[in-house]
Amino acid sequence: ASKAPDTDKIRLIVETIEGTVVGGVSASPTWERRDRVFHFGLGIGREHWRKGYGTEALALLFRFYFSELGYQKAESGVYAFNEPSLRFHEAFGFVVEGRRRRSLFTNGQFHDIVLIGMTAEEFAARHG
Repeated sequence: ASKAPDTDKIRLIVETIEGTVVGGVSASPTWERRDRVFHFGLGIGREHWRKGYGTEALALLFRFYFSELGYQKAESGVYAFNEPSLRFHEAFGFVVEGRRRRSLFTNGQFHDIVLIGMTAEEFAARHG
């Protein structure tokens, strides 16, 4: 591309070396760019779980946001009933920062959203 992006918002496809699409990752600044906090999302197809794609995709994304763009914190929310996602984020090094109670309604029930975060320093200590 010959033109520099006018925003720090990004959406990427995650694929294997062979070119098979296995999921996607996205990120964007929260509220104000000057706060240097970004929100992210990650989705990997169930048949590709536990193969390292999510870990590698987040590590690459976070290196870019922390080292190249100068952000200082990543944050997201995980549905409390999504145990595999909670375990993944815990293993990656996220810290649980809180809980938004009864903030999601699905399948006839209300559910909590677990708030997670990771600072640039926590990422560097864990992922180099």
